[in-house]
Order: sequence, then C-alpha cells, then structure tokens
Amino acid sequence: MYNAGMWTQDEISDHGILAQFLNTPVCWTFSRQGKGKGGWNGTVAQAQIRPPATAVYIYTGKEALKSLTQSTVLHEALHNLTGKTDPELYELLTGKKLGTQPSVVINSVLVQNGCAAQRGNRL
Repeated sequence: MYNAGMWTQDEISDHGILAQFLNTPVCWTFSRQGKGKGGWNGTVAQAQIRPPATAVYIYTGKEALKSLTQSTVLHEALHNLTGKTDPELYELLTGKKLGTQPSVVINSVLVQNGCAAQRGNRL
C-alpha cells in the first residue's frame, strides 16, 4: 500500500502504521480481515492519493461489479485530483463532516448533484 501511494502523511507519521503500509498489498483492502473471515468486504475501489495520484484500484470480483458505477469512478478520480481522504472529500463536497456513514455517501452526493448517473446505470 505504501508503494501504491495509498497513504496520507498523517498515517505514516506513526511508525507502526508505516510498517503496516510497507507490508500490506492493496488487494487486502478489498477482503475481510481476521480469522475465519474471507471474501469481499464491500469495498469496490480505492484511489491513490499520493503524487502522481493517477491510479485507481478496482475489485473485479463478480459480486462487486454490480456496485461499480459512474459515481464510484468519479469518486475515486476526485481522490486522485484532490489528494483528499474520504472525510476530507465529503466535507469539500458538502460542507459537512462525514461522521460514521460509509464513504459510499460521496457517490450519492455526486448523483444528487447531477455529476454522475443514477445507481441503476452501471458501467
């Protein structure tokens, strides 16, 4: 995850977290972690936020592809363009704190504002 640019400066300032990023592959973010768990965790895509911030990683398991929408792609591209995390991006778009909602609410904001097609229009 470190080499893929999937971190923020605040995250790697903690040496324990830096070690995790250095030793964790991006594909790990798409799976359930922990003993007895496995399979997809519901995450469809992850964006690189560190410069050059041009990569988006997409989970291509058949169970996830139905959730890959225009708003997902735009959401991840906005991470690339702004270098912002989900909470920062949500606040930039809405002026509100993200709170405990899942980051998919960013996709909903993009759809509600006419920036992407409705959820039924998949890629």
